Amino acid sequence: MKNTLYKVILITLLGLSITACGDSEPQTQNNVPIEPVKPVVSVSKFLYAADNGNFAKIQKMISDAGDDLPNLINTQNSDGETAILLATQGSYKMIVQELINANANLDIQDEDGWTALMYASRSGYYEVVKVLLDAGADFELQNQSRKTAAILAVGGNVKYMRIVKLIHFAEFKKLQAELGEK
Repeated sequence: MKNTLYKVILITLLGLSITACGDSEPQTQNNVPIEPVKPVVSVSKFLYAADNGNFAKIQKMISDAGDDLPNLINTQNSDGETAILLATQGSYKMIVQELINANANLDIQDEDGWTALMYASRSGYYEVVKVLLDAGADFELQNQSRKTAAILAVGGNVKYMRIVKLIHFAEFKKLQAELGEK
């Protein structure tokens, strides 16, 4: 009993809450059971898992985050990158989808103004671009160099983007003509 009392005093002074190991009596403070603290998800470990494509770890951390999930999902590192930005750069489609399902901010911009959609577009990650667009990512945002995801998809050259738009418009007009519409 004396040993348990010292533990409770130490726990109280340190503001900690732990589960007793090897004691037959549950720990209490003023006859109130002391509940173990739920593990806190490390932001740096979360970002590391996203950056390295560790889908199982991301799933577990999202599950363990509880009420802290909104903060965890959208926390930026020193370069302004979030988990969705890092996962996108690695073309980790399943992680991107998991983060979207957890309500990650799709349009958050890093310190250079880049979004997840911009990274995926520049790298040609078609499936990731599709997931982001289907989830409502803003394709009109510009980075600090005033380039959109579409411009980045064609190598960052605006004149090529204009050509792509012309070709798409011509395809659209041809399709309309084939269908007999004006």
